[in-house]
Amino acid sequence: MSTLWASAAPLLGLALLFRLLFGRGQPDPPWTGRVEILRTLALGMIFAGISAWVLSPIHSGIDPQIQGHLFVSSITADFQDYCGAIGMYRTDAFEEIWPSKRSRGAAWLAGELSHSMSVLDALSAAAIISTAAIGSGLYLWGRILGGPVAGVASVLLALSMSPMPLVSRMLTFYPVITASLVLGSAFTAGAIRFRSPGWVLLSGLGIGACLLTDVRGLVWALPFFFSVLGAVLVWPFARQRGWIRAGLVALLLLPLWLAWNVGDWAYPAHADSLEEQADVRELFELHGATGEEFTGRNALPSEYVWGRSSLLEIPQTLLFLLDQSGVEKPPEMREPSPGAVAAQLDPWLSIWLLCGCLAVIGLLWQRGRRPGLPDRDALLRIVALGVTLLPFMVALK
Repeated sequence: MSTLWASAAPLLGLALLFRLLFGRGQPDPPWTGRVEILRTLALGMIFAGISAWVLSPIHSGIDPQIQGHLFVSSITADFQDYCGAIGMYRTDAFEEIWPSKRSRGAAWLAGELSHSMSVLDALSAAAIISTAAIGSGLYLWGRILGGPVAGVASVLLALSMSPMPLVSRMLTFYPVITASLVLGSAFTAGAIRFRSPGWVLLSGLGIGACLLTDVRGLVWALPFFFSVLGAVLVWPFARQRGWIRAGLVALLLLPLWLAWNVGDWAYPAHADSLEEQADVRELFELHGATGEEFTGRNALPSEYVWGRSSLLEIPQTLLFLLDQSGVEKPPEMREPSPGAVAAQLDPWLSIWLLCGCLAVIGLLWQRGRRPGLPDRDALLRIVALGVTLLPFMVALK
């Protein structure tokens, strides 16, 4: 625990120093498009560079070598899935042989790059580009919610967590998936706070990317969509005229309609549904579980795949996921000590809780007035903070 605080505190200290040196004006200055775009791109590239070439070798374990190249923490048990998928992307082979758990939307970046480089180089380049997008998304998210310093602090805090820098060295599709989720969160926060045509359109594009890169993106897409829809339509946030609100709703729905129509491009007909991927009963049965609660895995109430299944089945999908979250491990699979994931995440919980409390206090206690009931802008930012964090918390659960 002390090691975590030792890594996080200096980076947060740099953000505070940045605030003292360069942020003596308004903590949340008016949005200047050209300046913010340059900052967002610059911080994304800095985040990717530090992650890939400075911090990854420090955080990684044994470094595998492939074809004479050194790859840090890049190999996974299903590595052949990703390499095979990129090879199929090159030849446009999709139906029947495409890996059933992978989306072509997540393979798109590496697949396009593979036309001019090797498969391994394409996966590596896609990971670094995605890491830059993650860094840009983190700054943008923090900037929208709390100002430029909050954006810089978000980037620096992420650099202190070993899984984040290692994303730049993952030869999988997860860097692209993560980038879509982070950018979707940032665009959604912007749409909730500003409710302008540009931000609402970007939010729709981000939600569509979440849905096209992985079937599990539904967990992010639903709260993002309904929160933006509520911010656009519900008083006292929506004070525009009726036709303006209708236009904003259309801008939100248009990217989702387009994403729905390319769903059969992203997911093959034999794709594993969200229910099949989330069903833990088969895994438990393979490890020797014999109870009735671990059988009947083929009796699924619905089989959600974006663009292929009915939208009316989504409530049943959510109920199934809720039911699965309550399934406990059988006694023979329970570990005497915390697993690897718990060992990575549990020490961070107190830090995240503290940062969340400080964020809410900062939004309530703005410069120039005493703490009290939030005004409309502060309330929108608090809502955006909660909505964009919720799906990540659910995923950790």
